[in-house]
Amino acid sequence: MIITKVIKQNNKNERYNVFIDDEYSFSASSEDILKYSIKSGLEITKEQLNSLIECCEVTKCYNYALFILGKKDYTEYEISKKISDKGYSFTSISKTIEKLKLYDIINDERYVKKYINDCIYIKKYGRKKIEYNLQKKGINPDLIKECFFDNNSDYEYENALEILQKKIKYCKDEKNIRNKLIRHLLSKGFTYDIVKKAISSLKIEDDGDLL
Repeated sequence: MIITKVIKQNNKNERYNVFIDDEYSFSASSEDILKYSIKSGLEITKEQLNSLIECCEVTKCYNYALFILGKKDYTEYEISKKISDKGYSFTSISKTIEKLKLYDIINDERYVKKYINDCIYIKKYGRKKIEYNLQKKGINPDLIKECFFDNNSDYEYENALEILQKKIKYCKDEKNIRNKLIRHLLSKGFTYDIVKKAISSLKIEDDGDLL
């Protein structure tokens, strides 16, 4: 088999169409064109062609992952799913993830620590909601546990108090205020211990205590 034509794609300046024996075979980036010396007149075997196609797909897959990560951080699981949804092969995905981790472009531990920090200090989420959200993002529960700092519970308590103080302004004339406030905090993902401590500090009495 012989590469008969290498033509630049009309709408994508960095990609080329490669023809084998005058028939379209695959596309390649300008980077791969140079890296693998893809040019007209080059004679290749079937095995070499398959290897070349795979290498070019890996490059395309990796570049797509970089494009996505340039907009927003993702966990390993999330970025794997996104590039998988684009139809890339298991091999391309595996090699892309390996390269992203090698260059520290994705790092689940770093992601989890930042996520926990943002959720506690900015979004005011409780621990249970944070853990649930991170597990949906494919994070191992053991890693989540390791990344929670010892002083996080203090901030959780302060957040719970702040939320209660805002909520109680709108519940003054309602019945069963205590239980409504408890349910509100639980819906925010706070643990029972944090909820009980925050509710107790406000000394709100009510019938039918949930805690």
